[in-house]
This record gives sequence, structure tokens and C-alpha cells, in this order.
Amino acid sequence: MELSRKVDGDRHLAMLWTVAKLALTSFHSQFRLGISLFRPGWGFFFKLFQGLFAAADNAYITSSLIPDTGAMTLADIINGVALATIFLTVVQTIVSLHVFDNRGEEALSRAYVRVSFWLFATGSIAFNGAVALAAAW
Repeated sequence: MELSRKVDGDRHLAMLWTVAKLALTSFHSQFRLGISLFRPGWGFFFKLFQGLFAAADNAYITSSLIPDTGAMTLADIINGVALATIFLTVVQTIVSLHVFDNRGEEALSRAYVRVSFWLFATGSIAFNGAVALAAAW
């Protein structure tokens, strides 16, 4: 009986060792992509990323000050919308620059920027107004 336990234990140990070796060895291909950026003025991009980090920092600070309830709070929703707005602004800027630089359609790029601005401004005012009204009730 004692010998069969030792044999079973050795099998389990060998199987665990094999699984550990497979888990530590990675078999995957690599995909590398290089993007070179050149912009005459980096101020706009620094402001966008500064806003992104400020929103993330705000989310961290508010989550550490508000007790954990296990549910989404108003602060979580506001921080999520702020991060989504900053992300959409970055995407909008990338699309606008692509249309302007690669396709050479300056008028389309400017029209896209104007429409995006008014959509973001209207959406931001509507969301903040709805939050204020919801908090007042």
C-alpha cells in the first residue's frame, strides 16, 4: 500500500513538473509595429495626454476616498465618461490627421473637426446637465 502511494505521488509530481515547464515556456509569434510621428507642434498632443492622465488620476483619487459599495457610483460614471471622451477626442484627432495628411482633403478634415467639436460640446453639456439634475433629485 505504501509503495503504491509513492508511485502515485511520483506520477503527480512528474505531471505537475511538466505542466509548470509548459506554463513557463512561451510559444507565440511576435508582431512588431513601428510608428514614426512627426508633428510641428507637440503642444496639442501633450495637452490631450495630460488630460488623460488627469482623468485617470481623478478616478484613482475618488475611488480611494469613496467607500467601496460594490456598485457603480456617480463618481465612477463621471470618470468613465471623462475617459471615454478623452479617448474619442484622441481617435477623432487621428482620423482628422489621416484625412488631411494621407488623403489630402483639407476641407473634409476641417468639416469633420467642426462636426466633432459640436457633437462633443453638446454631449458634454447634456451629460453634465443630466448629472446635475439627477443629483438634485
